[in-house]
Amino acid sequence: MTAEEFAFYCPIPAAVHPLASQAQAATEEWLRRFRLSTDEDTRSQLAAAKTGILAAYIVPDCSPQWLQLMSDLGTWLFAFDDECDLGPAKCSPAVLSHMAWRIQYAIAHPPSPVSPTDRYALALRDIRDRLDTLTSPDIVQRFVEGMRAFFLTEITKTGFAARGTTPTFEDYLTTRGFDCNAMVFPLLWGALHTNTPSVDDARLLRLQHVTAALINWDNDILSHAKEEAESGNGSNLIDMVRSHTRSSPRQALVESLALRNQAMRLFCSLRDELLPDATPELGSCLTALAHYVQGNLRWHRESNRYHDPARRRAASSSYAITNLEPPHVDPPDLPSISWWWNPT
Repeated sequence: MTAEEFAFYCPIPAAVHPLASQAQAATEEWLRRFRLSTDEDTRSQLAAAKTGILAAYIVPDCSPQWLQLMSDLGTWLFAFDDECDLGPAKCSPAVLSHMAWRIQYAIAHPPSPVSPTDRYALALRDIRDRLDTLTSPDIVQRFVEGMRAFFLTEITKTGFAARGTTPTFEDYLTTRGFDCNAMVFPLLWGALHTNTPSVDDARLLRLQHVTAALINWDNDILSHAKEEAESGNGSNLIDMVRSHTRSSPRQALVESLALRNQAMRLFCSLRDELLPDATPELGSCLTALAHYVQGNLRWHRESNRYHDPARRRAASSSYAITNLEPPHVDPPDLPSISWWWNPT
């Protein structure tokens, strides 16, 4: 595959918080305190994800307290993701829904007691309690509702695995869309000490959906080698494109990256349309979305979470980031995402 074919379009300058290493060290201690890993191997794998660096890229201008919260939440999400993929809930929507219900109840009703053995609920309650001291009740409530959407999406994905089926391409695009990241957006606003954007503009809604897709598609593309080696469930952008277009593995990768780059092109277009008349509040939110996209992409270069098992190196070490805008192509004929380009 040529360098041009394996280049991620991202013309957003990099920025990183200076306290990344301190956040990483504190997160590793937080991980041990809440026993999110049950053995040393799992603990090492979660630490190798380097969520302190991820948070530092995503929220480079926030306070140390916000940086730490974002780093800890990243580790919680990775630990829970591994639980869904490898634990008892892997093919059991009943097990996962009960687990998710307990966690959701714990963060939605902070005065309620939490079982000392429910480590995921205890750890996320800790994050919820810290949020209460850092931001407004509106941001906290949006985070809680975002987690509800996240859990519902995870249960839906587990349902496909339990039936031994893979989702349609349209179903995949929705389960790897906005609801996957709904809990993150209010935290981006909170970390910048701004409120949820009040602007009534459909472009901002579309921009958030495009942002969520970029986060998830970048992850899908750059984690594919690891998932393939571990016999993943096929619910990955490259696998879905290959099934949808009946293309070769190499061509599916090319087409997946092309779709991703068109979404990045749309991200830049929508952002640039909103910027000239943006209020300070909206301007901060647009900056936060840009940091989220570029930070997630660049973090893959430094994290070992998705290393290529066959080559024992970061699977993302060979990819390039380019400022060269891809040529315009017609929007994809996929109703679940085509509205981003052509709203009605």
